[in-house]
Amino acid sequence: MDRVKEKNFNKTGYAGNSPLLIYTLCYLSGIIFGNSHSYDCNIYLYLSVLFTIITLTAYYFNFYIRAVNLDIFLKLMLGASLFTAGNFNISQSPYAKKNLFSNLLTIEEKTEIRLVAKSDIKINRNYSTSHCFSPEYNEGVLLYLDKKIESNNFEIGDTIITQIPLMEITTPNGSLFDRKGYYNKMRIFSQGYLREGNFTVIKPKGKTAVQHLKSRMALFIKEFRAAADNQEWADMIIAITTGDKSYLDQESKDAFISSGTMHLMAVSGLHAGFLFIFISFILSFLGNRLLPKIVRSVAIITALWIYCAIAGFSPSSLRAAIMISMLTIYRLTGRSSLSLNSLCASALLITLFSPESLYEPGFVLSYVAFLSILFINPKIDSLVHSDNKIVRWFWGVISISIACQIGTSLISISLFGFFPLYFLIANILLMPLSAIIIYLCCSTALLWLAGFGYNLLLKALEITAKTIYYIAARVESLPYSRLEADINAGYRLIIISLILVIFVDFGLQRGQKRYICAGLAVNAVIVYLLS
Repeated sequence: MDRVKEKNFNKTGYAGNSPLLIYTLCYLSGIIFGNSHSYDCNIYLYLSVLFTIITLTAYYFNFYIRAVNLDIFLKLMLGASLFTAGNFNISQSPYAKKNLFSNLLTIEEKTEIRLVAKSDIKINRNYSTSHCFSPEYNEGVLLYLDKKIESNNFEIGDTIITQIPLMEITTPNGSLFDRKGYYNKMRIFSQGYLREGNFTVIKPKGKTAVQHLKSRMALFIKEFRAAADNQEWADMIIAITTGDKSYLDQESKDAFISSGTMHLMAVSGLHAGFLFIFISFILSFLGNRLLPKIVRSVAIITALWIYCAIAGFSPSSLRAAIMISMLTIYRLTGRSSLSLNSLCASALLITLFSPESLYEPGFVLSYVAFLSILFINPKIDSLVHSDNKIVRWFWGVISISIACQIGTSLISISLFGFFPLYFLIANILLMPLSAIIIYLCCSTALLWLAGFGYNLLLKALEITAKTIYYIAARVESLPYSRLEADINAGYRLIIISLILVIFVDFGLQRGQKRYICAGLAVNAVIVYLLS
């Protein structure tokens, strides 16, 4: 799927032919600037409106006065308008840095609070949890539940009324994972312990379509885990197909992180591509006339957005849903498939409604991985030429894995503090198996809805999941599977610049690129020695 995207991109041109790129960068820069400065948000609004009026006025007079520099002026004003719009948007967001403080922690101890369940009760080995939200205080609460509380006590969308004391979420001493920062970014600042008998539940009069879907999915997961003789492999399948890693134990997470395959547990273009192929294959009997094509396209887009809702509308799943929806529509209309413009359009749409998404690792990793496929993969892919389909497929997996690893490695090292040396082996082996998992899960879900005949598929899922974990664990256990690394900001910037110059077509001559690369390499060595 990603190879199709990359080839289509080559047909549509590079960054110079993508007018949305510069405006997207202006808007995203505005979000970054606005989140770092606490100016009055009305200033950004007034400036954005002013720049927009100037742009429209200049555009109007452009029909009567042909000025040489008017085109440049229009672009500058439009960029300035989007920059200030980004500032205003993030300033209004409750997830902005200046708004990340708790009101719930300041209330008196025995105050009654109302919490809306945002997730089902997740029963783990040692405890049960549920994420809830307080509409009155506009922030979330992490609830730990008494073992006596059954999983069907409340569902997604139910309101919980309680008077439990709340404590601040903290990061344990010596922990490498910033637990407090992780939850604070989701506006979850407090945690509480819910015992049997100290709360009441109010059912909503009506649920939204998304809440109904999540409740249905929670029921499927509950029955799926109950049907599994070993919940470990069931939890792994849930993580791979829905991106929900809350059921996984830390040992399983470490195996996938160390093998460089954690991306398999984040719903992204890979998962959406597998779903696209699955539905296209199921509906291939309709034929290729216009009406069947429309029916197939509507089915694909609907399934993608349902899958996106199941994944909690995570940034990576949103990006994949938007772009493959565009791909489906473009193919239906006979236009060029995908370009950098499509990627920029998806980024604008996501950050327009959710500007804080720019600060989520999933968002950044998803877009950097896709940019790596667009810019880096063609150069690597062109190194091997073969008419053999198997060789082409293997080299396609290898080239995409290398390209994505080059693009995302600095971010991954910043997040985890190491580089997985055997990522290539793990990806070649696990990517096909993850596709099998998704196809089997789609088939199992369809048969589950029909109410019969999915026991054989459950056994196939168990075997595949156990194989995936076995491979990930073996790769993790290999000598030097993790290369510990700590890269400071200056060193990171130089490496990013080096990657850009090597792989992105700036219109530079080969000799110029050679000198720039040599200079950046020398700088990288100097910064490394000084650090």
